[in-house]
Amino acid sequence: MVTVRSFNPPPQVSTPKDAPWTEAEKVLYQLEQVNLNLTSLIKFLETPPPTPPTPTGVSTNFPLALFFLADDSGTSNSGTNNSLTDQTKGWQVNLWVGALLQMIINSQLYVTVILSNTESRLVFSPLPAGVQPTQTAYAINAKNLFSLKLRRSDQSGDKLMTNAYVAQYSNSAAQAYIFASAKIDLTDMQAGDTIWVRVRTKLSSTGLFVTISEISYVGIQPVGRKAIRIGVIPDTFGVEISMFQVAAPFRTLACEFYDAMV
Repeated sequence: MVTVRSFNPPPQVSTPKDAPWTEAEKVLYQLEQVNLNLTSLIKFLETPPPTPPTPTGVSTNFPLALFFLADDSGTSNSGTNNSLTDQTKGWQVNLWVGALLQMIINSQLYVTVILSNTESRLVFSPLPAGVQPTQTAYAINAKNLFSLKLRRSDQSGDKLMTNAYVAQYSNSAAQAYIFASAKIDLTDMQAGDTIWVRVRTKLSSTGLFVTISEISYVGIQPVGRKAIRIGVIPDTFGVEISMFQVAAPFRTLACEFYDAMV
């Protein structure tokens, strides 16, 4: 606590008077105003800040940091060992797959991973036996879902050609990802060889593959183009890269595939 020293005795010149002031009275009046201003400032600084209101729908024992940092939050209407329902929500199906779910149940913090969701129900990795999120405040943290990590696909490697299309790379995901690139080395091709490369994609979870491009490469490839590259394709439901060689002897092509996923 800060203490302001008072005048002793304090100057008694709080209001102006009609007669001209002496220089001493002017100084005393100014000192009194400084004292009053400092006292008001210190009282203001010593006053504790008001307690922030508890956000609507969040219990008082819910850590507010989790609520304010969450991508969504609420209070469950009902729950089981591995699910909760919040009838106030209208989520996109499987929007939260892979996100972290944080819940306070009986003053205990539980963190688990969301496996799927409907418009109003979250399904997650099971909680300990007997623990159920009924009328429970929860927070969803999906920051990890918004960060895609570029990786070399484990489908990369040397590919032996055949006389029919074979999928050398195929991928899909529960949420959007990026097929980043493919590099295919055609150095092994010889005179008389013909190799076809086809790129296909799906536009719905139940749809069939449709062709984006289909290109043939014939004979020994030019020195300045011994490899080909397939560019970026944003995707969810599926990307497939297939190849075949028209006739033997069948060549082996080195292939590198890259995608960016959560």
